[in-house]
Amino acid sequence: MATSKSGSTKKTTAKKSSSRTTATKVTTVKAATAPSKPSVFKKASGEPNYPAIIIAEVIGTFVLTLVALLTLQQFAALYVGLTVAVLVLAVGAVSGAHLNPAVTFGLWAARRLKTVLVPVYWVAQFVGAILAILVLNSVSNNGYGLDFGNFTSLNWGVTAVEIIGTAVFLFGLIAAVSNDKLSQVGKAFGVGLALTVGILVSGSVFSTLQSSVDTSNVDVSKSETIPREYLVKGATLNPAVALASTENTPSQLSGYGATEEEDKFSRLGLEVIIGTLVGAALGTNLYLLLAYVNRQQS
Repeated sequence: MATSKSGSTKKTTAKKSSSRTTATKVTTVKAATAPSKPSVFKKASGEPNYPAIIIAEVIGTFVLTLVALLTLQQFAALYVGLTVAVLVLAVGAVSGAHLNPAVTFGLWAARRLKTVLVPVYWVAQFVGAILAILVLNSVSNNGYGLDFGNFTSLNWGVTAVEIIGTAVFLFGLIAAVSNDKLSQVGKAFGVGLALTVGILVSGSVFSTLQSSVDTSNVDVSKSETIPREYLVKGATLNPAVALASTENTPSQLSGYGATEEEDKFSRLGLEVIIGTLVGAALGTNLYLLLAYVNRQQS
């Protein structure tokens, strides 16, 4: 009898234990299959929140373009860098705060952005730049235009300056956002500092490029004699800002303001498109290569 009771007790204990294990498994499965919470960047289904992304990029690029166009040249790097840092903090959680088609392309080249999202970001960014032009034209007697007469102009020196500046910027950007030791504020200001350095580097290289150009036969009254390096005001590092920016006119090079009769060509052209996209891919992949080599040696 004692033996029978003992066997019965063991069977009962085994059944209870089995029930607990089953309950645990069911609970675990339920927890694993529970839908993720929605965020401002993604819906509950995990799909990107396209309206939020578009609105954030339009507003951010609009503000950045205004600051870039209205800032004094000698303080442009600092002001634009600080503006980007603030915008990253403001809309970074919504869209990632690309604010720049080159940044979007660089993140895509680094496999950190889905291909389907690239045109969404680009459209939003250019819309933001166009809105900035409309606002500025309303207060400046149409001082900003969208004349693409020089779109196909391609000076390899100017293109190289865009490549160098954008590569420096994207290298620093990827380094900042990839550093897990930095807080969100630290990453935001890291991105702003990377842009500031990129602008300063491209400005120095552009000045060197201009100084190497022969200007002995230049006649500012004849635009065809003006070297491309002097018509261009410098590197933009951002196709959206380039869309809203204009090149120098002969009157501006003579020390006077642009006249209404002069064509005000947009800076957006092959030089900016090729330079910024190549520079973005170069900068991001250089950092990823460096990070890979570092991991292999550690």
